[in-house]
Amino acid sequence: MMTIGGTTGGSVTYAAWADESNVEFAMGNQLGVLGPFSGGAFSGTMGTPGLAASLAPYSLTQRVSIVHPTSTMGVSSSFNATVVVPEPMTPALLGLGLIGVAAFARRRTVISK
Repeated sequence: MMTIGGTTGGSVTYAAWADESNVEFAMGNQLGVLGPFSGGAFSGTMGTPGLAASLAPYSLTQRVSIVHPTSTMGVSSSFNATVVVPEPMTPALLGLGLIGVAAFARRRTVISK
């Protein structure tokens, strides 16, 4: 999942791509576009279901376009982006823990008979 947000005195457009070639700035599969946002605070979220399973390894390219009106001096913008990446060790550790609990319970049942 990708989340963006910030403030702008102009307009902001966000786009993201994933590519199997795993090279810098590759734009193979467009994940989506958010915006254009304008006039003050903005935020948006883009889901990426099954991305990690279908393309591994892959490159992620994000493009943010911030446009300020030419007639306005002193206009500023701020931009924040967050990309949530699942950590593979968490499910692995959970699985190992469950196997350990099952083995302990089985051993305990055999000893008590």
